[in-house]
Amino acid sequence: MSDYFNNDNRICKILQILEHKRSASLDYLEKKLDVSTKSIKNDIKELNEIFDGNALIQLKLGKYKLYVIEQDEFEKIKENLYLHDDFFNSPKKRMAYVIKKLMNSEKPVLTEDLAYEMSIGRTTLVGDLKKTREILSKYNIKIVGKTNTGLVLQGEEIDIRIFVIENLYEEIYKDHDLDYDVQETLNKIFTEMNLDSSTKSQIKKFLTVLIDRLVNGHPISMLNETYEDLIYTKQIKIANDISDRLEELFGLTIPDNERVFMTLPIVGMRTPMDIDRVKNLEITDEVINLVLDIIELIKLEMDITITPGNLLDEFTYHISFMLNRLKYGIKIKNPVLDEIKEKYMVPYKLAEIAKMLIEDRTKKKVSKDELGFLAVYFSVFISENTYEQNKICSIAIICGTGKITARLIAAQLRKIVDIDTKLDMFSDSQVNKEILDKYDLVLSTIKFECDTITPIIHLKEIFDENQLKNKIESVRYTEKLDIPMLQGMESLVLSLLDEEKFFVLDRNKSYTKNVDFMIDSLYEAGCVDEGFKERIHIRESKSTMVFDENIALPHAINYETDKIVFAIGVFSDEDKKKKSDDLKVVFLLAIPDSDEKDDSVLVKIYDEIIAIAKDKEIVENISKVKDYKELLLYFIKQDKIFN
Repeated sequence: MSDYFNNDNRICKILQILEHKRSASLDYLEKKLDVSTKSIKNDIKELNEIFDGNALIQLKLGKYKLYVIEQDEFEKIKENLYLHDDFFNSPKKRMAYVIKKLMNSEKPVLTEDLAYEMSIGRTTLVGDLKKTREILSKYNIKIVGKTNTGLVLQGEEIDIRIFVIENLYEEIYKDHDLDYDVQETLNKIFTEMNLDSSTKSQIKKFLTVLIDRLVNGHPISMLNETYEDLIYTKQIKIANDISDRLEELFGLTIPDNERVFMTLPIVGMRTPMDIDRVKNLEITDEVINLVLDIIELIKLEMDITITPGNLLDEFTYHISFMLNRLKYGIKIKNPVLDEIKEKYMVPYKLAEIAKMLIEDRTKKKVSKDELGFLAVYFSVFISENTYEQNKICSIAIICGTGKITARLIAAQLRKIVDIDTKLDMFSDSQVNKEILDKYDLVLSTIKFECDTITPIIHLKEIFDENQLKNKIESVRYTEKLDIPMLQGMESLVLSLLDEEKFFVLDRNKSYTKNVDFMIDSLYEAGCVDEGFKERIHIRESKSTMVFDENIALPHAINYETDKIVFAIGVFSDEDKKKKSDDLKVVFLLAIPDSDEKDDSVLVKIYDEIIAIAKDKEIVENISKVKDYKELLLYFIKQDKIFN
């Protein structure tokens, strides 16, 4: 749905956010709603009064959280809030009224009449019309006319319908339920065709609009060439089946153009949970090649190997349906887009890489909502690969205060490890190198001497499960990298750094010259091979590695060592003539060339780099540091990342 038509009832927005997210900080709500702290606090106070003890929004640990006490009463209150009929106090509802009036009127509608009917000022209406015209233009629709002659909605019928379905359907058609016999017929068709719920919902929307427009004398008189392609798809058979049965019910003729319109929600549907439902639909070579090229491009750009495994078919169908949505202008809403961007930073970056290729092939713009769904797939691919690479199959628990204490530790561990992870308990006198080398991890409540190759974590008898989980993850990563973790700093990138890998760059020189300076220094230190600089140059020539206006992330394969090499270069902030959007920090990665390379480590490093890049304040501050020690002290003192 267009941002112009978002529900402008702020307390409803706050409630929606808190229902989607487990919790939200005041700062997050301020930025999301673009209002002051005082306004947010007043809105939450009002919500709590409306809930009247059936639910409560409470501030805990710096975040607001929604608690529901009486679920049924809460649902009633929520429904009443969302349906509250201060009709013309909402720009969205005012515009729904205007569009409905214009799309059904046989003659121009006077601005004065519209303002009078809605009991609003003419200035308010003119402002609303300006915003509406902006989004209508994206659908090739115009509101034309003058104050004294009246307004007319001008555009193709199919474009008007799609605009309404994607933006104002609930407002215009909230009282247009399909007749019982129509719903019954549809349900039979849906059962026979095994369609999923999201596709059913979309078909019902399209059908509701189709019947309304056709009965009221607004058929689709013509189709452009893009839509004519649908006549030759397998999906039109579903639309024909629905249309044939409706013709019997209504005793009317549903023309071919209307049947094509009914095909749109089917060709643009979301990939169903049961992929077998769509196995009869043809996947073209174009789609297959695009999927393979996306995987190859991600490997080229990020050195991450995407292996969809048994999800390859599902991902391919997702791409196929997405291409249909792009081709036919069908938009879908991703209700958790903000959460995806916040939680899955590396997958979202991979989705942005895929987006570039898709847009280049299709010449169509990929929306942020589509980007979010792509990111979810990449997140699943990464998670499954990472799980296999980091899976802990066996843990040795060493305790010096008796078996019951060891059992207590094991009970706590069961909350954070797989159910099939083997947990064995020992005293310090029972273990030696030969025994402990067989385990993936050792947890011990006491200090003891043993030259085992297995990483050891020391802990107390009672511990915080989440902290231990993070510690285990950090130890596993640093074990793979064969580096010590910085005490108190659970960060791979900082653990990979040292003084010879920190550089203060020269703003008077170009980006390329500064990167060359970093590489030359690393070469002299024996960290990268002689051809590394040339490989960086080749990659830059194909695609810039400037991450955003402030961050660059040059990276390439390194043949000098089998370890990841990481360096940071910062541009001195002393030049007062410097522009605010100048490059500030360069993260340089040299990645070992190995078929056995563990991508989970690389993903973790990218995740930390992206977390830094997203916070402009952190980027600004680290660009001002003068040496390696000052950089470490900065991250120790600030608590946003790594602590």
